[in-house]
Amino acid sequence: MNNKDDAFSTRHSFHFSPLSGHTLPLQTIRQRLYEIWQSLTWPTLLKILKADIAVTIALGLLMIEPIRTKTQVGIIFASVAVEFVHPSKSYGMIAESISFGTIMCSVAAGWSLLGTYCAFLVRDPTDTRLAQPKMCAIVAMFEFFGAVGLNYVRVKVDQANVGGMLSASIMVVSLTTSILDDEWSPRGALSLYIPVLVGFFLVFIINITIAPENSTVTFIGQLTKLLDSFDGIARRQVDGFLHLNTLEDQSFGRTLPEPLAKIHQTLDSQILPLISTKRVIRREVGFNYIAPVDVSALTKMVKAMRIPIQGIGLSRVMESNMRKAEIKHRLAERLRKFAAKDELDPTFHTNNTDSIHTTNSDSDVNTSTDSEDSDDYDPYGEDEEEEQTEEDDLGIRSSSPSTPRAPVRSAVGFEGRPYLEGETVHMDEAAFTTSAWRKEYNEVMNQMRPIYLDLVNACTDAVDESIKRLLRMQHIDPRLQDKPFFYRFFRKLAPLSEPRNVDPSLALLAAIERFDRHRLIGLDRLYTCQSPRRILFLLLLFQYNLREYCEKVYTLSSLVYEMDSIRTKRKMWIPHISLRKLLKSKSKSEEDFDLDVPKAIAENNPLTLQRTLTHHTAMLEIEEPQPRLFAPARGVVGQKASQPTAASSLSENKLDPLTYHDPDVAFPATPFQRFCYKIYTFSIEYLYTAETLFALRAASLVMLLSLPAFLNSSVGWYNNVRGQWSVVVALIWMGPSMGSNFFGTVTRTVGSFIGVVCAIIIWEASRGSPAGLLVLTFVFNLPCWFIYLKGQFWKPAGMFSLITISLTIGYTYNHIQEGQSYTIGDVAWQVVSVLVGVAGAHIMSVFPFPTTGRVELRRRIAGTLGELSTLYSCFLALVLKNSRQDEGVRLKNRKLFYAMSQSIRRQIKSARVLLEQSRFEPALRGVFPEDKYLHILQILDNILHIMLAIENALEKTNTRWRTKLVKSTWRERKELISSFLTAFQLGANALINKTSLPPYVLRPTRARRNLTMRVRTLPCFHPERLRDLDFTYYSAYLMNSEQLAVEIEQLIATIRDLVGPDSVSRWLDYRH
Repeated sequence: MNNKDDAFSTRHSFHFSPLSGHTLPLQTIRQRLYEIWQSLTWPTLLKILKADIAVTIALGLLMIEPIRTKTQVGIIFASVAVEFVHPSKSYGMIAESISFGTIMCSVAAGWSLLGTYCAFLVRDPTDTRLAQPKMCAIVAMFEFFGAVGLNYVRVKVDQANVGGMLSASIMVVSLTTSILDDEWSPRGALSLYIPVLVGFFLVFIINITIAPENSTVTFIGQLTKLLDSFDGIARRQVDGFLHLNTLEDQSFGRTLPEPLAKIHQTLDSQILPLISTKRVIRREVGFNYIAPVDVSALTKMVKAMRIPIQGIGLSRVMESNMRKAEIKHRLAERLRKFAAKDELDPTFHTNNTDSIHTTNSDSDVNTSTDSEDSDDYDPYGEDEEEEQTEEDDLGIRSSSPSTPRAPVRSAVGFEGRPYLEGETVHMDEAAFTTSAWRKEYNEVMNQMRPIYLDLVNACTDAVDESIKRLLRMQHIDPRLQDKPFFYRFFRKLAPLSEPRNVDPSLALLAAIERFDRHRLIGLDRLYTCQSPRRILFLLLLFQYNLREYCEKVYTLSSLVYEMDSIRTKRKMWIPHISLRKLLKSKSKSEEDFDLDVPKAIAENNPLTLQRTLTHHTAMLEIEEPQPRLFAPARGVVGQKASQPTAASSLSENKLDPLTYHDPDVAFPATPFQRFCYKIYTFSIEYLYTAETLFALRAASLVMLLSLPAFLNSSVGWYNNVRGQWSVVVALIWMGPSMGSNFFGTVTRTVGSFIGVVCAIIIWEASRGSPAGLLVLTFVFNLPCWFIYLKGQFWKPAGMFSLITISLTIGYTYNHIQEGQSYTIGDVAWQVVSVLVGVAGAHIMSVFPFPTTGRVELRRRIAGTLGELSTLYSCFLALVLKNSRQDEGVRLKNRKLFYAMSQSIRRQIKSARVLLEQSRFEPALRGVFPEDKYLHILQILDNILHIMLAIENALEKTNTRWRTKLVKSTWRERKELISSFLTAFQLGANALINKTSLPPYVLRPTRARRNLTMRVRTLPCFHPERLRDLDFTYYSAYLMNSEQLAVEIEQLIATIRDLVGPDSVSRWLDYRH
């Protein structure tokens, strides 16, 4: 801006930098290949061999003449069942899948028998036509309603996904082939139903006889690696905050700390598999030392470590940004002096004399050269503050409409961040200046550094001892992990030393107590005029997260020690889980591979993402309040989490006049209007849903692909070329939530072609010999199983290759044994059937309009923004509802807060998968702005974790102390709340409707600055109150909330680059 009197100029003297300065790029093909190669371990090879043995045995059943004679080609369904429910999982998951699959296949077989029997009742024996109209009408009716029912159950129950596909396949094949029969017989349906049961039985037998997988052993292996990783991350972040990881220290084994985005990615990638394994353990019978309740307790503690570890990383990044601001400021001062000496100082406006252009910085930090106390906002006024734009605060400068945008040039910053050429960065000597208080801060850090290191070393010792105890409890030798069973016979390994018979948590507890006694030494020096400096808040934020992490480690290590003392014998553990929880949706790994169950459609549908706080609050149960204790809690073995049993005191009333709002109609007044309203709500909840839509689309696709079977002119040809398999393939393809994804179609098509080529090679090389067919099929299936089990985006290609090989080999062998000729044309028809199924599912998925992956990504991000707005509303209920009458609402919203945070985390993960797949879509209208969407997803990840950290810190704050603070800052707090919620809603609306962004009414950073200025003047933040625990808790909340404001503004600025500014912003040359 060139005019000082611009209405949109804002005054700032201290600014935070956005955390998303370092954007992690997407993985390249080379990195993915290396990752796949790294995953090729002995456990992976064992899983591949088990699955390949099972499918080879299933295919071998076709070559036993009595079985083939009775089932014909129906025995191929045994191979298909094995490929769906492969034995490379724990027996608990396999038993669950088999149970649901057996139930659904039994229902499908019974429905098929009923349908064929009813059809033969109306068959005219005098009519010579095969496809009689009345008979075909009844068969089509049974097929349609059966497909709707089976796919609806498949959509509602996650465990019924595989059973739904197999049962629908049995129903379709048996109903369509029954038209060729002259008289009714149950043989057609049973010849398909029994092979599926045989396949299920074969999978279970192979799983429990060949290297059975112990889920508890798997859990302990994952947990030990996770604890070691967590400890390394926490230690590196603490070293980075204390500036111990210098070039000299790297020679002693220290490495540089990870960026915050890398921490988020690492934590998520390690915690999610642990949670999935825990859920498996709770659903299966086990004979182990460790009980399922212990597994749940350990998982809960590990999940609780996420917030403090991310908080330590956040503190390190914020402190690093402050120090880098000093370097930039000194560089700018030297350049000015040099230019002044040589009389080369260019002409700048007075408000831009602090700007320098740089492409070598980690974060964009706004620095002003105002008063000597420029670290703080002046609590008594803004007369000494320099006038700057909020855009420069975040290091984002949008070009004027009349000025073309500067070209983009990638440059590597402090942590490899790409920058825009010409980007203006303002330094803030507020962060650190060569002043007396800077020296005081360094002296305080030097004095406290041994205390911090002592605490971290105690944590590392406790984690190491806990890892040793966990491995010893389950009799796991870490030297033999991921090694073949015969490895022990060729290596003479010395016996492992027993862990020390000393509780490692006691030493950690002593270190925590020492830290509590000395943590406030010298902090009273970081004050000015009775107001705390922000560097004091930052130190308290670091202390809070470090101690919170140590508390969690203490609880976990004490629990492991107690488990080692009590769990001395193996026991049979029977699962105790309710049917409601068994059917409850659980985390799925398939969504990463574009093979997620159809229930993901409902979870990720944009229409279901916008939720209201009122409805959520009324549906949740009351949970017991957590005690507010500063002393760390010791772990207790066998303690079950209390399950809430009390009924909700806030029953949902959708016809409440106080909460009813509908812009189309007013509140229903008459009984007839209320009756119609109930019908309307029932339709919205059960009929006009994503589940019902999916079931109808799947049933319509089944009918369309089965249409030639109901026409007399094509019924013979349809059965000869086995056109029913196009329906089977289509049902498999309809599983992904993004059926219109271009990459999904490519993977399935490529997999089909690879499968048919491999089948032709196998047949020609073996010359039809059964032994040769089995051996070569076993060999050719190995890479397909590897891709299916470990390949991420190419997993569908592996599945379709396996299915195509089984179909081609099976049908060819059966035709040869029947004395019929089988040519390349017959093979081509099978490939065409598979491709028709893929194409039909693709066409149906784009109905009524096509949606590409990048469009779906934009809509999902918009939905996630709406979810974040609701999450922030839940947090407000936790802050503002403090009376006894509001206790129920507050506790309900706390449970809602964590439930929604998990949902948002899954949405961000799913959006990343879409972004990865969008790279493979052709750029027809233009290049996809991948970097901006990647930046948005990283900001959303930061916002989510900051909100969790805010809630965690504020939950420990005393209610009365918090209530008094809220009343003292009510006006500023209302402005902050409205600014945050408005920003979320504007960003979501701009993305979903592709509308331009208007100017801010009040910037989030301006609102949070006003609130911070008001808070720092309150008596509860004077030096004499520094020892109050609430001071520390609220300092952590304050720093996180200020960083949240910066992230929100950075998010809106990035969205504005995508959708553009509105006309008012162009007229006023307004910059977001």
